[in-house]
Amino acid sequence: MPEATAVHVPHAPDPARLDHLAEEVLKAHGTAALARSPLGDAENVTYRVDTAAGPRLLRLKPPGRLTRSHVASELNWLQALRRDTTLRVPKPIPFPNGELVRHFAVPGAPGLWLGTVLEWVDGEFRPDRLTESDTLQVGRLAASLHAHAETYRLPAGFTRPRLQDDPAFQSWAPLLASRPDLTGPERAAINAALRVAEGALAAASQGAVRTHLLHGDLHQGNYLFAEAAAGAIDFDDCLFGPALYDLAATLAHLSLPDQDGSLAAAFLAGYEDVRPLRSRERELLGAFVTLRHLWMLHWILQRDRQPAFAQWAPEYRAWQLGALMQAALTPRGFY
Repeated sequence: MPEATAVHVPHAPDPARLDHLAEEVLKAHGTAALARSPLGDAENVTYRVDTAAGPRLLRLKPPGRLTRSHVASELNWLQALRRDTTLRVPKPIPFPNGELVRHFAVPGAPGLWLGTVLEWVDGEFRPDRLTESDTLQVGRLAASLHAHAETYRLPAGFTRPRLQDDPAFQSWAPLLASRPDLTGPERAAINAALRVAEGALAAASQGAVRTHLLHGDLHQGNYLFAEAAAGAIDFDDCLFGPALYDLAATLAHLSLPDQDGSLAAAFLAGYEDVRPLRSRERELLGAFVTLRHLWMLHWILQRDRQPAFAQWAPEYRAWQLGALMQAALTPRGFY
């Protein structure tokens, strides 16, 4: 069980070394860049790479959280989604020898980084102006991903994390001990949410919720729109778990722009157009939204003292704590 301080924040020793690494990966991949634009470095370091054949996404994963096998498995699923469905998801582009992911060293830095290249998914993000029609499409997208996952025959060696093994549901004692800045009511809300999460995961383990491969992080920054269809990007958090966790990830983030609940209602209607929820799954949905807020709080509390997160972490943390305190006052959570 990891200690509260054992979190990896992916910063290379300096930007020049990152640039060198990006060039090395593109050279090994055989991709000639016309232009390269940095996108972010919250968990991975990513670039948009413009090429004669179209734009690409270059993703550099630091050592620590996931292994080469984990990343290869994520890309295997993306390949299968592109082969078996018409869903708009990234297409992995192999290295010349057929590998989907390779190890790379950063001079002067410990460990090996993982380099991957994917086709760019065009579309528009609408985080602050979502409509019911938009979230209806996102619901259909989520259900279609789940429908594929239920029948996807895992290739040999396929490995991804399991939700029930996540430290967010196991390692709160050392984290709480390290955070004297949490108030008594906040700690009470966290402990209440832990009890809800334990019950939700126990019910899922007993078959109350369909369990399979999930996207894991389907929020407004990871779905986008082109014409009338929604597409999904960033499968970096894909994992095995109860299907309700994916719905909860979307619903938790919708809570900010969704003042009257209409966006959430449309999302669930779109999901059920493709894959109706079972009665027990409906009953447990609120518990899984609480579980997702608990996960997000754990995530930020392990990072909010790091420079890369410091600017926006206080607002994010307050949002999660407020949601958990609200959930503690509502017997069935949010829904």
